[in-house]
Amino acid sequence: MDSTSMAQDMSGQFGTEAWMAKIEERLDNLAEKVDHINDKLDKKYVTHEEFKPIKLVVYGLVGAILTSFAGAMIALIIRAG
Repeated sequence: MDSTSMAQDMSGQFGTEAWMAKIEERLDNLAEKVDHINDKLDKKYVTHEEFKPIKLVVYGLVGAILTSFAGAMIALIIRAG
């Protein structure tokens, strides 16, 4: 094997190693970002199961307020008429 072909083989090998190192670095960065997103989802957001009781209470209160308002308007219309 002459020195030119050996140099080409070595440069190809080192190029591949550098390329693989770059891919590994990017995968590590991606894994860190995914972990960060998972932590954020766990700490800042709620699931549908956790939100359901709050939704029921709020919808119930809004329904009661709107029913009271509609009843008051109907009472005013009946009294005025």
